[in-house]
Order: sequence, then structure tokens, then C-alpha cells
Amino acid sequence: MKIWHIALNDLLVTRSSPSTWLFLFAVPAILVVVLALPNGGFQDPNAPVYQRLDVIDSDQSPASSDLLMHMRRANATLLLCPIDNDETDRCGLGDAAFTLELATERLRQGRTEGYLTIPAGFGEAVIGQTPFKLGFYSLPTTELNPQEPLLQTVNAALTRVNALATAQRFADVLYADLGGNPEFSQQVYQRAQSYWATEPITIRFEQTPAATINSDQPVGFQQSVPGTGSMYVMNVVLAGSVVLLLERKQGTMQRILTMPVSQGAFIAGKMLSRVILGMIQFMVAFAVGLLFGTRYGSDPIALILLMFAFVLCISGLALLLATVIKSEEQGSGLALFLMLTLAPLGGAWWSLELEFIPEFMRVIGNLTPVGWVMNGFNKLIVQDGGLIAVLPNIGILVAVAGVLFAIASYRLRYEQ
Repeated sequence: MKIWHIALNDLLVTRSSPSTWLFLFAVPAILVVVLALPNGGFQDPNAPVYQRLDVIDSDQSPASSDLLMHMRRANATLLLCPIDNDETDRCGLGDAAFTLELATERLRQGRTEGYLTIPAGFGEAVIGQTPFKLGFYSLPTTELNPQEPLLQTVNAALTRVNALATAQRFADVLYADLGGNPEFSQQVYQRAQSYWATEPITIRFEQTPAATINSDQPVGFQQSVPGTGSMYVMNVVLAGSVVLLLERKQGTMQRILTMPVSQGAFIAGKMLSRVILGMIQFMVAFAVGLLFGTRYGSDPIALILLMFAFVLCISGLALLLATVIKSEEQGSGLALFLMLTLAPLGGAWWSLELEFIPEFMRVIGNLTPVGWVMNGFNKLIVQDGGLIAVLPNIGILVAVAGVLFAIASYRLRYEQ
């Protein structure tokens, strides 16, 4: 009970400070939303991903309709604009009239992967088997902007349209020579279409956008919620080292120890208050994510245990820091340095799975407490893992916490 009373008193003192409400609730909530934007914004990671291809069909013939139909069959992720646009404006056209100039501008701005022009006369050329060219335009191909698959989709669809037209043309020539039924060529064309629709072996190409190639990479609030929570846990818990220093310098600790309270109980009470504040900090960040519809996996118990293990680890670091610092300024500066170093290094600001992160930085980041807790959050939130998946993360964080508490306790006894 003595430990709880010390912790409760510390929490009441903390609550009395006006800045507590700002830095414990308002600032983290705002930062969760701000950091969600560069990490994927408000997009739903489970929403279908489309490849936009603008189409300007100046022919409006059955052949051009067949071409677009076969393109959709060849690529399930293809979104033909403005033809496939709907009330949700999946094509992102707004109220603008669709023109060639608009298609060109959309391509330059990266709002579409390319555009296809079908000039007038395409249908006649298909039927007559005469040479004809379509226009396919895209930006230069890069690793993050691969356009070859779209061109393959167009070519695959053209192959089918040409094959159907060839079958019809062959029937025309054959029955013209034999004096047969002139309607037979149309019957051959329709029968060929049915064979295409029921072909036993097919290849369906689906391209995954570069931003989501790695299924382990969080997006939007999946990254900003645990990242902001972890960073501000360090902010509020590491501040406990300065509180301990001040109470020792002001004689508060010494006066309390004259009562029937051991040094261990006093320090445990102080650390318990920081653990509670750290868990509150996590709850604030995760509550903001819930307001925006973020899902946190299917194992809330594992999520809470992971949070607690991280808070415990940072509390051990705070206690050790309290045995090292000599002044309030030194403690505040060192706590801020640790937070601003460990947070980005461990993946709190951005995912360590991003391509621009050097491998050696990824290795270093995964050795930090922030790296271990963010890795655990990814397992639970992104991969929908359970307690078994994050047991190594929890175990390492608790083990590190034990080592830090042991070293800090030894130093405190040594100082006494």
C-alpha cells in the first residue's frame, strides 16, 4: 500500500500541472494525425488497390468495347477512366470534362499510370485486318513506377481481339469461296468469343503498388499510432529521472525515508506512477486511432502486454538515468536526446521496412527498445498475429528492463 500511496501522490502532483493536459493528451493526439499523413494518410490498408489507365475511345465500336473488356479480364486491378468511374470518383476526375489535355496532365502529375487512345477507324481496321496503331503513353519506367505491365495488359487484349477478328475473316473467305451461308462468319466469331470466355488455362496479372510490396509495412495510422505512443511514453517516463533527482536534492526523499518507508518502496512508487502515465500515453494515442477507424489486430491482451513491457523497459532506463545525471538541465537534455534519437532510429517516425532505410540502420534500429516494440506492434496490427508471435518482443523488453533496474538499484545502494 505504501508503494501505491507514493505513486498516487505523484500522479496527483503531476495532474495539478497545467502543462500535463497539453503534453499528455493534446500534443500526442495531434501528432498521431500529422504523422499519419506521410505514412499513407487516411487510406484503408485493406481497401482494393487499382491501377488507373485513362482511355480516350474515339472509335466507340464493338471492337473497341471488346478491347476494353479483355483488358479488364487480363488485369483485375485495372481501373479504366472515365469509363469505370463511379459516384465515389475512384478515378479522381472531380467535375472536370475528360479530354486529351486532361489525360496528359493527369499522367504528368502521377494521378494515373498512363493513358490509351483508340482513334476512329479501329473497328474497321480490326474487321479488315489492316495495319492500325493505338496510342499508349506513360512516364519513364522506374522501380517505383513500372509501366510495362500495363502495356502487357493492352497487348494481351489486342491479341484476343485480333484472334477473334482473324477467325471471322477466315470464315468470310472460306464460305465466300464455297458459296456458303454469309451469316456463318458471325456465328464463328460468337463461338470464338465463348471459347475465350471459358478457356481452361489462364494467367491473370495483378500488380502490387511499390508502396505496399512489403506486407509487413504499416501505413497511415498503423504507423503513426504506435509510433507516436512509443515516443511520448519515452517523453513522460524519462522525465521521471528528473523528478527523482529533484526530490533527492530538495530532501523530499530523505524526509520520506525517515518514516516507515524503505528506499525500495519509495523508488518503486515513483516508478509505478511513471508506468501508469506511460500506459495512459499509449491509451491516448490508440484512442485517436480508433476515432479514425484504425484496427489493431485480434489480440488486445497481447497488445496491452507489449505496451506494458515497453513502458517497464523505459522506466528502467529512467531509473538508471536518475543515478547518472547531476542537474535538472542535464537530465532534461539527456532525456530529450534519447527520445529524439531512439524514436526515429527504432521506427517510430517511419517504418524500418521502407526502401530508403540503409540495412545497417535497420539492424541498429532493431536493437533498440523502440525497434522491438514497433516490430511487435507490426506483428499484431499489420500481420494480425497473436500473443505467441510477440512473446520474443515482450521477453526481450522485460529482460532489458530487469537488467536496467538491477544496475540502477546497485548504483543507488552504492551512493547511499
